[in-house]
Amino acid sequence: MEQLDAERDQDLIVPRALFMTDEQSFIQDIEKLELIYTDAEIIDTLKATKERISNKVCEMVAHRYHIPTFRRYSH
Repeated sequence: MEQLDAERDQDLIVPRALFMTDEQSFIQDIEKLELIYTDAEIIDTLKATKERISNKVCEMVAHRYHIPTFRRYSH
């Protein structure tokens, strides 16, 4: 953690912070990210990540920011 830089490591921090989130912890997890990153930065990072972020997390993010639902994986 001490070696991470919020700006430089955004592509790592955002997806990892949401990797294990669920409906019960999502609000707490996303609010922590919002202290550091803008809505657009969070959305763009999740859309571009190669990390295994679930479609459910993507749906929750889209709902929070009132944008069309996006998916990391097709069914």
